[in-house]
Amino acid sequence: YVPSALCCPSRASILTGKYPHNHHVVNNTLEGNCSSKSWQKIQEPNTFPAILRSMCGYQTFFAGKYLNEYGAPDAGGLEHVPLGWSYWYALEKNSKYYNYTLSINGKARKHGENYSVDYLTDVLANISLGFLDYKSNSEPFFMMISTPAPHSPWTAAPQYQKSFQNVFAPRNKNFNIHGTNKHWLIRQAKTPMTNSSIQFLDNAFRKRWQTLLSVDDLVE
Repeated sequence: YVPSALCCPSRASILTGKYPHNHHVVNNTLEGNCSSKSWQKIQEPNTFPAILRSMCGYQTFFAGKYLNEYGAPDAGGLEHVPLGWSYWYALEKNSKYYNYTLSINGKARKHGENYSVDYLTDVLANISLGFLDYKSNSEPFFMMISTPAPHSPWTAAPQYQKSFQNVFAPRNKNFNIHGTNKHWLIRQAKTPMTNSSIQFLDNAFRKRWQTLLSVDDLVE
């Protein structure tokens, strides 16, 4: 279950505990209140990490993708660190695996395309382990790790790029069936799909699984 099928509204709901019609993030753009100045002023002071920090004395740690428009120059750029976070390692804007920029407690750090030092899922794992090593043992702590995987562009780590070669998107009973009785917008889809479209779906499904193997490594 998610409160919204769109990324930023759903993430905002996780942070605030509110439905989109209450936190007013309606899409993935600044105009839709995604990491906008209005969001920063009204909602960020009341997120549950902010409350954990201000009222309960928690050490709060964030690493990874925050909101789709985080880091936009018109909304404070990467210098903006949301209220409530003691340690902040946030990705600029949307999901990437290489060639991205992180906000390290408000200071930009660029990464390239060298797997050993730049692959984002692994970078987040190392940053998180570092926090566990140096955090204070006298205060409770909260960690939120938001990996790019399995979001597009589905770039798997080199050692996993040949995994799941025999995996395909599920062929349920409603696979590739025209939505005759569905909403008019769904009925506009071309069905049956072309072979190239089905091949794309299978490839995307496979690559998502491949990227998640690095998330498994992070968890372990």
